[in-house]
Amino acid sequence: MSYIETERATRNTKGEGHGEKWLHHFLDTLSYGFQRTLKQKQEAQDKDNALLDKARVCFALLSASSDHGGEDTMSKEELVAAQGGVDFHMFDEIDGSHDGTVSKEEIHPPLYTNPCMDCTCSC
Repeated sequence: MSYIETERATRNTKGEGHGEKWLHHFLDTLSYGFQRTLKQKQEAQDKDNALLDKARVCFALLSASSDHGGEDTMSKEELVAAQGGVDFHMFDEIDGSHDGTVSKEEIHPPLYTNPCMDCTCSC
C-alpha cells in the first residue's frame, strides 16, 4: 500500500490529477487481471467437471454390464474389453482391494467421495 500512496503522491506533483489518473488506471489493470484469472479458473473447473461427468458415465455403463458384483464394480476382463481388447496393465494398480474387481471408489476416489467437488474451494 505504501508503494501506491508514494507513486500517487509523486505523480500528483507533476500536475493536478495525474496521481488519480494513474491510480484509476492501476486499479483497472488489477481488476481486469483478477477477473481474467477468475474466468480462466472457472473455465478450467468447468472442463474438469465435464471430464469427471464423462468418467462417471463411462464407469456406470461399463459396470452396468458387469456380471461380477453388479453395477458398482467391473472385472479385469470387462475393463480390457472396454479398451478394445488391449490390456494396458492398469487393472492391478486400480484394484486396491485385490479382490479381482474394481469399484467406482477404486477407479477414482475423488469422483465419489469429495463432498465439495462442485465448489471452487481448495478442500
